[in-house]
Amino acid sequence: MQRRVFLAGSVLAALAVAAGRGRLRPRTGKPVVADADPLPDGRSLVRGAAVAFGTAVSVAAVHGEPGAAARAVHEALAAIQRVDALMTVYRPESEVSRLNSAGVLSD
Repeated sequence: MQRRVFLAGSVLAALAVAAGRGRLRPRTGKPVVADADPLPDGRSLVRGAAVAFGTAVSVAAVHGEPGAAARAVHEALAAIQRVDALMTVYRPESEVSRLNSAGVLSD
């Protein structure tokens, strides 16, 4: 439990710093992907954030082509949200919530 609290706190702290810089604001269920930050070696760092599993999640990618990194970040956040839609206990319509409530899934 301590590790989970630490990791959640670390993610939220990182998002708070990014939001403070005006870069990431995952206020809705839609993923937010920030502009690419150039790195000294010529590659780009792209960060993204979304809300999933009752908390903020973030993903980062480094790539030589900023567009490819942005697509990868967006796809990763979309995959996280797909799993969240099925597995979260924070939304009553998720399959896990329905299973917990009814004891069986009918579909």
